[in-house]
Amino acid sequence: MKIKKLIRIAPLFPIILQFTSTILFGINISSTYPYYWEYKGQPTLLFGGFNSSEATHLTHYFNKDVTIHTVDQITAKMDEMKSAGGNYIRNELDCGWIGARQGFYIAPKVNGKFDLNAMSGTYWSRLRTFIDEAKKRDIVVGIELWDIYDTCKWNDSWSDHPFNPANNINYSTATSELLTYETRPQNPFYWGVPGHPKYVNAPPATKANYDRVRKYQEKFVDKVLSITLNYDNVLYCMNNENGHAAEWGAYWAKYIHNKASAQGKTAFCTDLFMIEKPHILANQFQYMLDHSNIYNHLDISQCLDHGEDHWTRVKELVDKAHTKGFPVTKTKIYTGEVDEKGKHTVSRDPQRAYDKYWKDLLLGVSVVRFHKPNMGIGLSPASKNCFAATVKLQTKVKLWEVKPRLDLLTLRAEDEVYLAAKPGEKYVLFFPKSGSVGLKLGAYAGDEFDLNWINVDTGNWGPSKKISGGATRTIKTPSAATWVAVITSTQLD
Repeated sequence: MKIKKLIRIAPLFPIILQFTSTILFGINISSTYPYYWEYKGQPTLLFGGFNSSEATHLTHYFNKDVTIHTVDQITAKMDEMKSAGGNYIRNELDCGWIGARQGFYIAPKVNGKFDLNAMSGTYWSRLRTFIDEAKKRDIVVGIELWDIYDTCKWNDSWSDHPFNPANNINYSTATSELLTYETRPQNPFYWGVPGHPKYVNAPPATKANYDRVRKYQEKFVDKVLSITLNYDNVLYCMNNENGHAAEWGAYWAKYIHNKASAQGKTAFCTDLFMIEKPHILANQFQYMLDHSNIYNHLDISQCLDHGEDHWTRVKELVDKAHTKGFPVTKTKIYTGEVDEKGKHTVSRDPQRAYDKYWKDLLLGVSVVRFHKPNMGIGLSPASKNCFAATVKLQTKVKLWEVKPRLDLLTLRAEDEVYLAAKPGEKYVLFFPKSGSVGLKLGAYAGDEFDLNWINVDTGNWGPSKKISGGATRTIKTPSAATWVAVITSTQLD
């Protein structure tokens, strides 16, 4: 909608301006580069890293003992990330083992038990402050509604959870289907929504119990939205590692869209599925792509390949997503590996994190975030150096201007180097370690290019020089490190 049209409709101008300011200045899918986000009207690459993702509005460093941090301590970490260039934070809402166990309640207590009819408490004031402080810093917050690790035996989290029938006055096991001691990540808490096979096939009495629990789940989500819909720097993910039927997340995505639409706003929703065998995970991704009425970006965090396989797998997913008009997000970049049984191995090797991060960037992933320690490098000297390198790259080339083009390389060994380019104008090469490769510039005789190196390990500029077109030119790393080469035509200056 053009501003000229707004001016002509004088009586409606205040209302229209309020609505369009969200479109022009808040987080949105870019109209110019629809596989990326825009913020404040400008295409924006989202990247970041934090040392927690569980209830980040309460703690900035993850550990099973849980250390609650003050608002000032958390905003100091925001500033640390922002000063390095980062602009994205993930926040799983975990109201059980982090919220309730630490005294940050989502509802008041009556005779020692929660009353879920009244969603109020310090948990919510901290969430509002967290998003507000992120907004002040132009940081986008990824909200995740549900987390299986907050509702099962992991860290005995369910024992403190307000939705545990032992902990509230609103229902019992007999009237909810929920156990007071829950050992299963996949449990009835995640079954009671219309469309879920368990709900569809349930007898009337069981379905009534599901409805009873869902009423309070909806109250929880309503309270979340009463805060988040006042801000334009929020993206939504339905679950952390959804191991349930896809219809569970789909219900909540539709619910959020309906609530946002009723306020004249747009919500951007995805889901994050659990690690499974690749063909199962592919089906889960496909479910989101096939339901573009409720999902509008694709999170592929659980795509955990390494090396050349990582490039191949992510490219396949990005290509599919872009065909459907979806930006791709990666809110968890792991350094560890996962075996055939889905068990993680711990690693904090920054090179493993850099490897995935830069490949994802060159493939067109619109959000990249380092996972928390020990499964990632979080917010650390290594990640901050990587952010600094990313900022330097963007002074030369915007990633939405280039596409993956390995076909422009010669004498390339497996997993040696990766390329995104706009041929004749801009080239970005990522070398996971030292290497040498040929770059096809034969079609550009008489043209001259600037070659600038960025050392990812330090975040600093490296050597620079001129190279000429008209032939295949050798691009060789300056030393044994992780390097990005940025090559731009001098005619663009």
